[in-house]
Amino acid sequence: MREGSVRRRGLSIVLMAACSFAGCKAKTPEKLNDAMTLIVNYSERGRFDDAIRVAQDWMEKHPADSLYDQVAICYLAKASRDRGHKEQLIQQAAINLEKDLATHKRGVVDVELYEVGRGFERAGDLSTNDSCSYYSRAVRAFEEEFQFIQGDSDTSYGHTTPLAPVRQENRKALERVQSKIEKAGCKRAL
Repeated sequence: MREGSVRRRGLSIVLMAACSFAGCKAKTPEKLNDAMTLIVNYSERGRFDDAIRVAQDWMEKHPADSLYDQVAICYLAKASRDRGHKEQLIQQAAINLEKDLATHKRGVVDVELYEVGRGFERAGDLSTNDSCSYYSRAVRAFEEEFQFIQGDSDTSYGHTTPLAPVRQENRKALERVQSKIEKAGCKRAL
């Protein structure tokens, strides 16, 4: 009896080790919050491919939910660590940022363009070859964002947010990226 227990424990250890090295695929969570938690946990441990897979699996099962922004963040994090594939990873991030914008349903008040602008800014910071184009795309996102942050405040989910600080943060981001464009010697922001 004890021998069977030892054998099962040994098998469990072998399976855990195999999953660690081979990357066993865990079941996609049932709830969006659980998927986001898993994405964050994988990202914090540097397991960006696993985080990307969770986001892609979620979107495949729930096409109405866009997690392209999360995928882009993971690609940018990978790019910051993988110098050999940095530009390709940044390109993948940019593709996912554009997909995020294409699938996002904009509301009267919406900060998605700000988040996408920050993603493109980060891509520009990391890129060796295309920083000017990424910075230009960030500027466009920040400029477009202003139309979605008008008024005094927004009330969503029972919480009221004053919009003046949001506009101020967007303006700071726009100025910061315009300064980076000048320092990089880019011809002009498109």
